[in-house]
Amino acid sequence: MILKDMVKKASSLPKGDEDDLKALETAINFEAKGFEFYTKLRDDCTDSVEKAFFNLLANIEHEHYISLKDTQELMTYQIKERTGLDGA
Repeated sequence: MILKDMVKKASSLPKGDEDDLKALETAINFEAKGFEFYTKLRDDCTDSVEKAFFNLLANIEHEHYISLKDTQELMTYQIKERTGLDGA
């Protein structure tokens, strides 16, 4: 029931456009810089607890980056093919 409702709602959402892709690119770059920042802090630490903490933050930023890249790929396909999440 929940998935059916989500599909119904998705078909009524506005389609992505070039402005959305630009916003995604900005977010992707932000997450990449966050990953680099926390990775550097992790590498500069000598304390194992601090190193683990900054590694956790770097991994979180990397997951955000991957998620946004996946979204960008999907949106680019939708714009190119003029489709929505429901395939219509």
